[in-house]
Amino acid sequence: RALLPQGVPVVVDPVLAASSGTPLFSGRPRELLELARGAVLTPNLAEAEALLEGPADARTLLARGPAAVLLKGGHLPG
Repeated sequence: RALLPQGVPVVVDPVLAASSGTPLFSGRPRELLELARGAVLTPNLAEAEALLEGPADARTLLARGPAAVLLKGGHLPG
């Protein structure tokens, strides 16, 4: 947060679990949205669903405070 007023670009990638399934964040995922306020948020679909506690939607994430959202496919088949 201290970098945002300085004009330094900040990217928040809310990795909630390792690829092995081990949790990497013990709080509520939506708490990470506060960290992304004014930053670029780059969740995959599963992370976006956890952040929103519902369907993944980049517009809804954007309305919660990030400057931009890049919603990634994550581990989708194909």
